[in-house]
Amino acid sequence: MNDNLTTNASNEAEKPAFLVGAVISRFDSEAFVPPFRLGRRHKRAILDSKGIEVIIMPHNSEKQAQMYCDYLNGL
Repeated sequence: MNDNLTTNASNEAEKPAFLVGAVISRFDSEAFVPPFRLGRRHKRAILDSKGIEVIIMPHNSEKQAQMYCDYLNGL
């Protein structure tokens, strides 16, 4: 069993970096359109430019929602 683990680990180490994982994006570009903003009534809701809800943060996390919105906008 240890031989399989070491074989798998050595195979992953031999792969080029661009084949190991997919590129991570900040948002789903097929579903959401930037720029992102906070909701008017609930300052913890993050919406895209069309008003589609991306996420709602937990209660008392308005600051966290603003920071996440800035992250999505690339600020």
